[in-house]
Amino acid sequence: MSTKSHFSSFDIFDTCLVRTCGTPENFFDVLSTRVFKHPVPENERQGFVIARRIIETKAYHNSPKSNIYDIYKEFSFKHPDILTNSELLEIELALEKEVLVPVLKVKETIDKLRDKGNQIMFVSDMYLPAEFLSKILESFDIYKPGDKLFVSCDIGKTKFNGEIYKYIHNTEGIPYKKWTHYGDNERCDVKEPQKLGIKTVHIIHKYSTFEQGWIDKGNVTTFKKNHILAGISRALNYSLPEHPRKLLLLDIVAPLYASFVCSVFEDARKRNITSLFFCARDTYQMFQVAKVFNYLYPEIKIHYLKVSRKSLSNTDSETLIKFFEQEGLASTTLNTAIIDSSSTGGSHSIINNLLIKYNFKETFAYFLIKWYEFDPLTYNASPVMRQLYINSKKNNTIFNRIKLIALIENVFSSNNQKSTIGYKVDNSHITPIYNEHIDNQDCIQNDIDNIQEYHKFILTSFAKKYIDLGLCQFSFEILHNISIPSLCEFAYYPTKEYTESLKTCFLKENDIILPYVKKESLFRLIRTRAHDTCWSRATFFYNTPRWIHKHLLRYIDSKESL
Repeated sequence: MSTKSHFSSFDIFDTCLVRTCGTPENFFDVLSTRVFKHPVPENERQGFVIARRIIETKAYHNSPKSNIYDIYKEFSFKHPDILTNSELLEIELALEKEVLVPVLKVKETIDKLRDKGNQIMFVSDMYLPAEFLSKILESFDIYKPGDKLFVSCDIGKTKFNGEIYKYIHNTEGIPYKKWTHYGDNERCDVKEPQKLGIKTVHIIHKYSTFEQGWIDKGNVTTFKKNHILAGISRALNYSLPEHPRKLLLLDIVAPLYASFVCSVFEDARKRNITSLFFCARDTYQMFQVAKVFNYLYPEIKIHYLKVSRKSLSNTDSETLIKFFEQEGLASTTLNTAIIDSSSTGGSHSIINNLLIKYNFKETFAYFLIKWYEFDPLTYNASPVMRQLYINSKKNNTIFNRIKLIALIENVFSSNNQKSTIGYKVDNSHITPIYNEHIDNQDCIQNDIDNIQEYHKFILTSFAKKYIDLGLCQFSFEILHNISIPSLCEFAYYPTKEYTESLKTCFLKENDIILPYVKKESLFRLIRTRAHDTCWSRATFFYNTPRWIHKHLLRYIDSKESL
C-alpha cells in the first residue's frame, strides 16, 4: 500500500497533451496523406481512413488489451501504392510524436501537486502502450521518476466502465477518498470515477470563438482543413505562456499570413517568378513566415527590400534603378514580384515605370489588401485578380473607419525596423538611409524589441505546423474562406481578449498620437464616442461586459462615426 497521503491522476490526451491537428479523426486525416507512395484521389485516401478506424474498433471488440502493434498485425487495405504494415506503424507512431504538445497549465498543476507530496499518476484508455506514452510525457518534463502510468491496452481495463480505477485501487492500495482525478471526458474522467467516490476535476480545453467557427463551417467528408487549422491555433494557445497578444496572433494574424504567403509562393511558381521582394517594413513578419515556406519552393529566392513610398519619392531615378539592379529587382530576363501588406497601387506604378524607362522587365505585385474608392479588399494571389467586396452597410462603415490598413501594417507586422527615407551611393554601393527618430515612426509600441520577437516566434511556429499538417495545398481556399472572413469578423466584433494588447499601441498621424484602444468608463464613451482613440469600435467592446454586446452592436452600427 502506498505511503502517500494524497493521490492525483491525470488523463493524457486532451488533458495533459493536445494534438496540433485537433481530434483523433483529424489525426487519421493527416496520417492518410503520408501512407501512400504517390498522391491518390480523395476517395482512396478516405478509404484508408475508414479502414484504419474499422480495424481499431474490431481490435478493441476482440480485447481491451489490443495495442497499436496488434492493430497493424490485422490491418488490411488493398491498394497498389499503400506502404507495408510495418512502415504504416512507424509512420503513425512518428506522427503521434510530431503532433502532440503539452498543456502548460496542466503541467504547472502537476508540478505543484508533486511538490506538495502527492502521488502523481497518469491514466489513459489508449492503444499506445505505456512505454511509448511515458517517453512522450518525459520529453515534455511531465512524467518524472516516482510517477505511475496505467494504460488500458497494457492492463486490459478501461476508464469507460470504471474498471481501470478499481484496478489501481486494488493493486496500489489507494483509498478512493484520498484520490482526485483530472480529465476531459465527461463519462470516463468524471462520472465513472465519481461512482467510486473519487473526486474529479473536469478539464476542458475549449476552442476559441473563431476556431469553433472554422470547425462548424468545415466539410467533414473531405480533408478536414478547417478542423486542423483550428487544432493548430488551439494547441499553440494551450501550450504557450499567457500573453496579451497571443490569441490575436493565433486566430487572426497567423492564419492570414500563412495562407497568404503560401498562396503567393504557389502562384509565383505558376507564373515562373523566381524572385520575391518583401517590401520593408510592413512585410517584416510576412518575410519571417516566407523563410519557413521557402524550402518548399527552392527555385524561388526571397528578399527583404528596403523601400518605402517616401524613399521612392525622395530619390532620383538613377540612384533608384542602381539600387534595384543591386538588389536584383531590375532584371532583363528574370520574372520578379513585390509583396506588400497593402497598397493603393502608387508605389508599384512608380517602380514599374522606372523599370520600363531603363529597359528592364516589369515586376508583378502581390498585395494582401488593396484599397479602392468603394472599399473593396483585393488580393493578388491567383492568376485571376479576385475581389472581396464589402457589400453590407456595417462592413462599409467598419472598413471606412477603423484604419484597418494601419492595424495590419503597424500591429500585425510589429517590428523595430527603421523606416527607409532615401538612399546614398557609397563606393558604387547603394545604402538605404533610415529615419533615426523612433518617435517619427507611424506606430509607437512599448517594448517593441520583445514584441517583434514574440510575433516572429508565434507566426513561424504556426507556419511550421501549417506545413507539417498538409495545409499548403489548401492555402488559397483557406485565405478566401477562413483567414479574410475572420479578419472581417474581428474588425466587426473586436472583443477584449483580442484587443487587450492594443492598449500599448499608439498610431501617429499628422503629429497626433492616439491609442488604438483605451480603458474608459461607459458614460464617457457614450459622450465622446471614443474619438480620442484610433479604433473607437474596439474601445467600446473593450470597456463593456459581453452580455450587452448584442445591444452595443446595434448602437454602434447606428452611429456612422464608429
